[in-house]
Amino acid sequence: MLYVVGALNVIWLSIYGFYLPAKVRVGLSAPQAFTTLTVIMVGVVVNRLMLRGAVMHGPIQWGKIPLRGMVGLFGLAASFSWVMGLMGYIRSSGRFVLACQ
Repeated sequence: MLYVVGALNVIWLSIYGFYLPAKVRVGLSAPQAFTTLTVIMVGVVVNRLMLRGAVMHGPIQWGKIPLRGMVGLFGLAASFSWVMGLMGYIRSSGRFVLACQ
């Protein structure tokens, strides 16, 4: 629930900032960063509290990941890179259209 509320706050601030002037939009980056840091810190605290009294099934085995997990991580990295490229293209094409008017 914490992650959903944090994500909704960041998304709302992003959409709201889209309709504001640039200098006001820059000011909205602080609440977005604060929301992200709050969700991370509360998540770490909740995780630590959940570990109390937990049953250990053995030591952590670093470097052992199933093939399905590797494909998922690679796909996640590829999709993030793809979306970042598309957003850069949208930004530059938007500037081009505004410059031509």
